[in-house]
Amino acid sequence: MKVLSIIHYPVAGGPHNRVGIVSSLLQRHGIDTLVVLPAEADEAARRIRDRGVDVHQMPLHRLRTPRLVGRNAAWAASMPSEIRALARLIREREIDVVAVNALANPHAGIAARLAGAACVWELIDTFPPPAMRRAYMPMVLRLSDAILTTGVRVAELHPGTTDLGDRWLTFFPCVDVERFKPDPESRARARAELGLPSDVPVVGNVATISPMKGHATFIRAAARLRETNPDVRFVILGSRHADRDDYYDELWSLAGDLGLELGRDLIVQDPGPRVAELAPAFDLFWMTSEPNSEGIPTAIGEAKALGLPVVTTDVGSTSECVTEGVSGYVVPPNDPEAIAVATARILGDPVLATSMSEQARKESIAQFAADRGAQQHRRAYEVALEHHLSKRTSSSRRT
Repeated sequence: MKVLSIIHYPVAGGPHNRVGIVSSLLQRHGIDTLVVLPAEADEAARRIRDRGVDVHQMPLHRLRTPRLVGRNAAWAASMPSEIRALARLIREREIDVVAVNALANPHAGIAARLAGAACVWELIDTFPPPAMRRAYMPMVLRLSDAILTTGVRVAELHPGTTDLGDRWLTFFPCVDVERFKPDPESRARARAELGLPSDVPVVGNVATISPMKGHATFIRAAARLRETNPDVRFVILGSRHADRDDYYDELWSLAGDLGLELGRDLIVQDPGPRVAELAPAFDLFWMTSEPNSEGIPTAIGEAKALGLPVVTTDVGSTSECVTEGVSGYVVPPNDPEAIAVATARILGDPVLATSMSEQARKESIAQFAADRGAQQHRRAYEVALEHHLSKRTSSSRRT
C-alpha cells in the first residue's frame, strides 16, 4: 500500500512527530508513506527523513485566523493550483490512500477524489471554531472513506463523525516509551543543562509558544503556586514563530510583573528535537491550553512516559488520557487557581506524587505506545481502501 500524508503546518511539532513515527513503523507491514510538507518546513522535513521516510516539499498555504485577511486571501487564491499539484503527485506516485491531517485545509481530500485515491481524514484538534466545524463536516464526510480522531471527545465535536460506524477510529499520539522513560542520570543532566538546582521542584511544559497553548495561564498559575511553594521553578520548552515577537514580549512582561525572573524562576528554551533529553528535568507537567485548541497533545503522552504527574486543562480529549486523581488532575481551562491548587496537592504529598508517577508511566505505555498508534493508522488505511474499492465496484455495476 502507498500512502500520501499531508501536513500544512510548517513548524515541527506533534503532528510531524506522529506521522514520522507511524510511517517508519508501517514500513515493516508493506506500507510506504510519502509525507507532503510546505516548502518552508525544512526542520520538520529533516526530522521525518531521519526516520527513513520519504518527504516531498511544495508550496502549501494554510488557513489562518480571520484577522490575517491577506494571508487567507492568498490561501483561497492558491487552492486550485495546489489541489491540481497534489492530484498529479497522487497519480505519479500511484498513491492508494491519502491521509489529511487536520480539518481546515481540504486540499488533499479534494485531490484524492480527483485522482481516484481513498481518503482518511484525521481530525486531530479542536482549534477550528464550532461554526467552521459545522460548515466543513458535510464536505469531510463526503470525501472521506474513513475518519481518525484523537479520542472520542474530538469526534463528538465534529458533527457526523460518530455516525460512521466502523469507518470511524480513534487513536492516541505515538510516543517512543523506551526513549521517554524515567532515569535519574537523564534528570541530572537535563537540570545541569537548564541551570536548575537538583533539589527544587520543577514544573514544566512542552508546547509551541502560541496563544492556543495558554502560556499566559501557565505564567499566572506559576505565580499563584509560588505563593505557597516559593522554591518551585518553571520551564517552558517550545519553539517560536518568527512573526509573533509582540506576543512573546507580552508573555515575558507578564512574568516579570508577577515576580517571575526569566532565566531563573522561569526558563524558556526551544528544545528542537531534544525534548526527550530536556524534559526529564521536570517533576510535574502542565498542559494549560485554551478552549478550542487540542485533541490529545503528544507532549502529555511523553510526560506520562517519563513518569510525570500531569495537570491539564479540560480541552479536546485531554480528559481521556489523564485519570483523575490517579495519574494527575484535569482542571477547567483559563483557571490558574485550579492548576495551582491541584499542583500543590501533589507537591505536598510525596506518597501521592510517587503513586501518580508510577501510574502515569503505566498509562502511557497502554495508551501512547507507538505500535498501538501505528496499528490504528494501518487499520484506518485498510478500512478506507476497502470502502473506496466497494464504492468503485458499486459505481461500475450501476453503469
